[in-house]
Amino acid sequence: MARLHGISQAFFRTITGIAAQFDGLVHSSKLSEIVLTWNAFRPYPFHESRGALCALHIASNMQPIEDDPLVGGEHLRWGLVV
Repeated sequence: MARLHGISQAFFRTITGIAAQFDGLVHSSKLSEIVLTWNAFRPYPFHESRGALCALHIASNMQPIEDDPLVGGEHLRWGLVV
């Protein structure tokens, strides 16, 4: 159980850190999902571009976590929906 918690925390830290770089906000989070928003709570120019760039950065930053047998291995599977 502790290992799954560590995986979840690594996933959450990575995603929220990258989202903050692109001015995204966490709308909701669960054990297996994080929903990020742009332009939902305040008007924000180019929110579509910021969300798409964020998704690309998340994809490139998650690969090392998925490949790490101590963190990801067979337990971490992720995908993006834009």
